[in-house]
Amino acid sequence: MLGRLFRSPLIGWGFGFWPRRWCGSGRRGLSARLSSVSLLRRLVGAELAQVLVTLGLSFMVGRCVPDVMGGDPIGG
Repeated sequence: MLGRLFRSPLIGWGFGFWPRRWCGSGRRGLSARLSSVSLLRRLVGAELAQVLVTLGLSFMVGRCVPDVMGGDPIGG
């Protein structure tokens, strides 16, 4: 879902497939790194808390992406 959120504006700007792919992958990696550093490292040794935070983040992203991009799975 984050890939769609990060790549979709690039389609409208006229970027090709591979630049969109690289940009989306880089942004996904950056967001994963930021969440790891800011949230998960504080919970070292608390495995259940890490699982709950990770699930909570995935639920939030799953809810926010359709709000931002729209519910149409094809027209993004």
